[in-house]
Amino acid sequence: MTDRIYYEDPYALSFDAEVVDLVASPDGRWELRLDRSAFYPTGGGQLHDVGEIAGARVSDVFDAEGAVIHVLTEAPRFVIGDRVRGRVDADRRRHHRQQHTGQHILSRALELQLGLSTESARLGENANSIDLEVDDIDAEALARVERGANRIVWSGRKVSIRLMQAEEAVDAELRKKANRDGVVRVIEIEDFDQCPCGGTHVSNSAEVGLIAIIKKEGIARGTRLHFLCGERAFDHLRARDDLLGKLALRFTSGADQLLEKFERLDEEARRLKKELAERRAELARRTADGWLASAATIELPGGATAHLVCRRLDVEQSTQLPQIAARLRRTPDLLCALYLTSDSSGQLLVGRGEALELDAGMELREILASVGGRGGGRPDQAQGSFPTRELEALERALAKRYRVV
Repeated sequence: MTDRIYYEDPYALSFDAEVVDLVASPDGRWELRLDRSAFYPTGGGQLHDVGEIAGARVSDVFDAEGAVIHVLTEAPRFVIGDRVRGRVDADRRRHHRQQHTGQHILSRALELQLGLSTESARLGENANSIDLEVDDIDAEALARVERGANRIVWSGRKVSIRLMQAEEAVDAELRKKANRDGVVRVIEIEDFDQCPCGGTHVSNSAEVGLIAIIKKEGIARGTRLHFLCGERAFDHLRARDDLLGKLALRFTSGADQLLEKFERLDEEARRLKKELAERRAELARRTADGWLASAATIELPGGATAHLVCRRLDVEQSTQLPQIAARLRRTPDLLCALYLTSDSSGQLLVGRGEALELDAGMELREILASVGGRGGGRPDQAQGSFPTRELEALERALAKRYRVV
């Protein structure tokens, strides 16, 4: 067992301890166990501390059967039995205190204002989240919760640590039940919240500074709220405000008019997109009709004849390929072979009208097999690819297969 200094004093950053165990890992790191530690191990939704112990960098901390294991990134200069001094990274610990206490406040505000219990919470490197069993929460309700949570922050409530027996915790008005026997550690926010928790917290709610709900999303079992607290919330809102300022400058508009501006731009973009699609469809129709007017006559196996359109398209026409093919296939006795190339590969489409009995998929596969390509599709239309370097070989294969009579 490790004596956990952060349990009683989450502000403790420096400490002395005795080396109890030291083991080299296969990946070149070292796992260190001390008789006491201020380093918080990953758990309870909170990430681990980092820092150093006697000059050796601590990159990870985890719990193993009641012991706190410190992962060192380099070989230490001490051995088992030595006394060493540890230092926890102050900035990371401060962020953890702010995020974790802010999560308690936000969870309690959700419970009081909307009757929603926190099913799980995660405190990450750059974002935090709370999962709720509810399909959705409207923006107005979230704004009320956020404002209420921040009022608790700004009111400067005392945050204290209480230790009680599990039997006592059963009768206490805790936000969630204690899931352990023996001594239960409870974090109490004055006249607001009591919750069993082993994490690190501030001593006064004012230290949280700010709680900002930055995003909500639907998940399999409800809704997930993403939030930030303290300096991270300030940095996020500062960056968002800077972005709004740049957008307002770019579009010569006030920040409060950006939404209206974007809505107009979106409407204009939709109109232009529709107009472009209509013009492309008209161009595809004219292209197909022009090719039909000059279609050649070929003889099919068995003596039957058909009209053939065998054309190479420009790269710019690639988006029109399906429309041109569809227009051509409206002619019952027509067979089309349309191809184009780009820097990386070529495309070939083979299609037929409903009066022809040949299989377009089989035609395509046999043609592409001769040039190292592959593809497939339906009996009436198939499409595949071939190496661009085989373009001339493809054109020879098409000319040999579809001889004009």
